[in-house]
Amino acid sequence: AFFLDLGLTKDKEFVTINANSKVSSEVRLIRAADPWSAPILVQPRERGLEYFVEHLAGFLVIVTNSASLDYRLITTPVSSPGRENWHDLMIPDEGSKIEDIDIFREHVAVYERTAAGQRVRILSLSNGSKNLSNGSKSLPLDNGSKVLSNGSKNLPLENGSKSLPLENGSKNEKSSKGSESRSSSRLAVEASRVVTLGEASSGVGITISPGANCDFDAPVLRVSACSPISPPAVYDISLKDASASLLQRRPFPGSESYREGAYECYLEWAVSDDGTKVPMTVTHKKSLPRDGTRPAILFCYGAYGQCLD
Repeated sequence: AFFLDLGLTKDKEFVTINANSKVSSEVRLIRAADPWSAPILVQPRERGLEYFVEHLAGFLVIVTNSASLDYRLITTPVSSPGRENWHDLMIPDEGSKIEDIDIFREHVAVYERTAAGQRVRILSLSNGSKNLSNGSKSLPLDNGSKVLSNGSKNLPLENGSKSLPLENGSKNEKSSKGSESRSSSRLAVEASRVVTLGEASSGVGITISPGANCDFDAPVLRVSACSPISPPAVYDISLKDASASLLQRRPFPGSESYREGAYECYLEWAVSDDGTKVPMTVTHKKSLPRDGTRPAILFCYGAYGQCLD
């Protein structure tokens, strides 16, 4: 079965026609300013190839499993969008994977998952008119991942990822033809920063939910986050420096008996009979002796690549 839907890139430059199955994707673009123009085919359908498209300054920013079983971030000009012109923009480090992205005028927010939990990475981008790097080397980033300045490398990734639909909507100030004419070089990453969210800085057990984030020109990314020892909270993340500002925190039910800082949350690994390492999030009072004498409640699930958050 194939599923057909219409979308709109966040900058409102293109209408997207998305035809997806469980094992393939095919996307066509129509210029929103010229709705009767012929659709632009991004990449013909191939079994096993999935991709999801956004637009920025004459380039497509694509989340895809091309050349791997996991997702990576690539870029290509709108004028030549086919797979033969795809270049890596971000390759996740080993042990992490891309779940979704949100795009802004000069930044991309990348929602990642690691064995410990979820996290947000902010990429600062440039094109040919602004400090574009011409080198081919990898830029060192937080937590060991690699961003390629000219997309000259393709690395294998982990297995078993899932991508979410990209958000739509926002403000438009430039025509797609104008932005395309200015983008004579590849889109490149100037900086990459992993966000730290308050006391959940270890990232263990943290669950992150995107806000609406409809404004393409917004200076901040809004998210909600919680963990087994941190109540739900709302943050604004600066796209400029990835700093997080706490806006609101919901109190724990029965908060009179909850003492902040009295609990700890950490990652342990269980090894199955076939040697597979399974991550476990462990939470308890800090005063509890870790000698194996105390009972525990084990909550587990493992199917379809789904995670328990």
